[in-house]
Amino acid sequence: MDTRLQMVTQDGFKFIIVSLIAYVLFSLLSLNSLAIISIIVACVGVYFYRNPERVCNDDSKDNIVSPVDGKIKDIIQEENKITLVVSKPICFCGLIRMPFRGYVKKAKKIHGLCNADSITGERIYIDFKHENDTDFMKLIIYPRIFSQVNFYGDDSICRIANRVGFLLDGKVFITISNINLKVSVGDMLYAGISSIGSLNNEN
Repeated sequence: MDTRLQMVTQDGFKFIIVSLIAYVLFSLLSLNSLAIISIIVACVGVYFYRNPERVCNDDSKDNIVSPVDGKIKDIIQEENKITLVVSKPICFCGLIRMPFRGYVKKAKKIHGLCNADSITGERIYIDFKHENDTDFMKLIIYPRIFSQVNFYGDDSICRIANRVGFLLDGKVFITISNINLKVSVGDMLYAGISSIGSLNNEN
């Protein structure tokens, strides 16, 4: 879905429209204080669900950018892979973007507390595949309570930084294989812009 011309993402439409309807109704009823609160809530919704256009300065095949906005809280290094633990606060842009030129191999949304370490019990798995047909990155996303996570990508080839989903607030585990890592704990990440590493062509 092409959302480049939208000021806000489709995920925020309901929230913003309801706030604007409330503003109109309260204004007609001369409930000025509630009307002001409603328009402020609508403006906050526009900010939380903003849809900025981002262009990666390095669109080479080897470059890997962050798929989400947030701050790296931990880096777990294993023999053949690296996992970045990223905290995505509500004030950061919520769009999930393609980390390289490729496609989404699989996406699965799970509900229920079984085997979940999130209080909501909801999580989404996204597997990204590089255009060279190698399995390359996996995301496990845990939305925080009262948060929102959606996926609207498909299996077609996407350019780097293309929009594939939305996370309002939560924690993201980014597992990457075959990478020369460029980031460290404490770094801020911006989806589609921040380079987290490059493809390790030696393997």
